[in-house]
Amino acid sequence: MQNKKENEKKSITFKSVFPRIHLGKNETVHIKNVIGFFEIDGATESETTKDFLKKNEKEYKIINLLYDLPKCFVLTSDKDSGNENVYMLSNSVETEIKRMGEN
Repeated sequence: MQNKKENEKKSITFKSVFPRIHLGKNETVHIKNVIGFFEIDGATESETTKDFLKKNEKEYKIINLLYDLPKCFVLTSDKDSGNENVYMLSNSVETEIKRMGEN
């Protein structure tokens, strides 16, 4: 098991080496704008999350990158422009994290 300092060091190195994340369908985002990756199954159990997703859908802030049923979504926020987006993905959170390491 790795200690906290080793994990922090990898995180810092990872962010500095890979400034963009490929989400699919030629869509990339800056890693600094990613708020989080969320599994659909767990996240949609919450009424608050359901309301959040419905609100973003009505405001056209959901970007569909689906090849199949959604498994996760990525929440991003551009700190410079203030724009927030939700990317719906067919891959699981684990797959997306693996892909980030392959770039």
